[in-house]
Amino acid sequence: MGEGEQDCAGLACPAPGRTEARAPSRRPAGHGGRGGLIVVLEPDSIAQSACLSAGERADRFASPARAGRVLKDADPGARVYFDAGHSGRNAPAEQAGRLRRAGAASAASSDGVFSNVSDFRATADEVAHVRAVLDALGGPPGLGAVIDTSRDGNGAPAGGEWCDPAGRRLGRAPALGTGEPGIDAHPWVKLPGESDGCTGAPGTFTPSYAYELAR
Repeated sequence: MGEGEQDCAGLACPAPGRTEARAPSRRPAGHGGRGGLIVVLEPDSIAQSACLSAGERADRFASPARAGRVLKDADPGARVYFDAGHSGRNAPAEQAGRLRRAGAASAASSDGVFSNVSDFRATADEVAHVRAVLDALGGPPGLGAVIDTSRDGNGAPAGGEWCDPAGRRLGRAPALGTGEPGIDAHPWVKLPGESDGCTGAPGTFTPSYAYELAR
C-alpha cells in the first residue's frame, strides 16, 4: 500500500514508521502486559479512508482484518490494535463504523484500538476519544486501547500543523500499566526526535528537535 494511498495523500513528509505500515502491520510497539507483543496495525489506514471509492474502501478494510487474524494465529499472545485516528479527526460513531468493517470488533483479529500515532493530541482528549469509539463499537467485551504519548506533552499545535511543529513536548513516559480502565498501554510509537520531514530528512533522528521535545 503506497503512502499517499494509505492516508489519502495527507502526509507530504512521511515518517518511516508510517511507511513501514505498508507491510501487514507496523513494527511491534513492545511486549504487552498480558504476555505478547503490542501490534499497531496500519496507522491512518482506517481513519483516513474517506477519499476512497466504496470498492477501494472495502479492499482497504479487508487488509487489517486479515492481518489481525494472521498475527493472532501466529502468536496467540499478541495484542493487536486497530486505527482509531485521533480526537481531532472523525466522530467516534463514524470511526467505530469503519473499524467494525475492518474487523476491529472481532476477537479473532482485534484487541482494541489505538490513537494519536505520530500526533500531538493531549492524552486526556485521546482517552475520552478511544473510550467513545469503543463504546460505539459495541464489543466484544475486553477490548482496550493504546495511545501514543510520545509527543503530546503540550497538546496539538494551532492550525493542525503536523510536520515537526515547534513548541511540542514529550508526553507521559511509555507504560504498559496505565492505571486507567480500558487503556492498555502508552507506547511511544513515534520515536521522539524522529523527523516528520521538516527539521530533517523524513525518518531521520534530528538532535535539535529531540532536545526541543525534551525541554
